Amino acid sequence: MRWFKNRNTRAKFFVSFGLLITLVAAVAIAGYQGIKTVNHLLGTLYDQHFRVAVTLAGAEAELNAVRAGLLSMMAAKDRSEQERQHARIRELTKEVDEAFARLSGMTLEGKFAAKIKVIMSVWEEFRNTRDSQLIPAIYEGRLDEARALATGIQAERYRKFSSGARQMVKEAEEQALRFKGESAQRYASSVATFVGISGFAIFAGIAIALFLTRIIAKPLSEVA
Repeated sequence: MRWFKNRNTRAKFFVSFGLLITLVAAVAIAGYQGIKTVNHLLGTLYDQHFRVAVTLAGAEAELNAVRAGLLSMMAAKDRSEQERQHARIRELTKEVDEAFARLSGMTLEGKFAAKIKVIMSVWEEFRNTRDSQLIPAIYEGRLDEARALATGIQAERYRKFSSGARQMVKEAEEQALRFKGESAQRYASSVATFVGISGFAIFAGIAIALFLTRIIAKPLSEVA
């Protein structure tokens, strides 16, 4: 304290306002860090979980529509109806491929990326068998062979695809709830830190103002 009193007026103002600026900067940094953390959690929640869950759910629905189209092809009475259903299957296949392309382009956690690769490999096996064996059998009238494929290995692949996709959707929902809780906790912590530092800055500002009034204004008044 004696050191401060022995400084000239300019030095006293520099030190006092420097302290205030430091406190304001601390308030700003605390607020920024809190917002940054919450934003990161929300971004991860959307990128890693929400988008994955929505994309996989859509792909599963489209695969189900593909299977329905194949059954319609087998039940069709004429070639034109078979070709119409086949065109619809190709459109749905394109949508599933695009869904997996979007998933492949995402930066995902290691376990999510590995599980998506497994589901994708199942889809590729399903698609390849369908195009190379099942659909040609339908067009050529080998319906017993087509039904055996559809109710055998293709049905197994469909179940594997669906169970894998649903499991990932469930995990994504669980992770989303966990991130929601972490985000809420971080928000509460950030608010408490921000309010605490802000309150201290206000108190310090008032104290500095009173202190300056005492050690600068009062002596100047006495001199006058």
